[in-house]
Amino acid sequence: MKVNEKRLKAMIMDAHAHDGRITCDWVDRYLAELEKRGEVLYMEKPWYAKEFAEWVIVHEE
Repeated sequence: MKVNEKRLKAMIMDAHAHDGRITCDWVDRYLAELEKRGEVLYMEKPWYAKEFAEWVIVHEE
C-alpha cells in the first residue's frame, strides 16, 4: 500500500507521540518497520526519512 506524504507524517507523529524528539534514525527505523509489514513502500524514496525528520524538527520548535 502506498501512503501519501501527509498521511505518512501523521502516522509517524502518532507512533512517536510517546517517545522523545524525532530524529532521522528514528524515522528511518520506523519506515523500515512499516515497509517490512507492507504498509509503505519506503525504498521508493530512500531520502524521505531525513527530509521528514528535518521537517518535524523545524515544526516542533
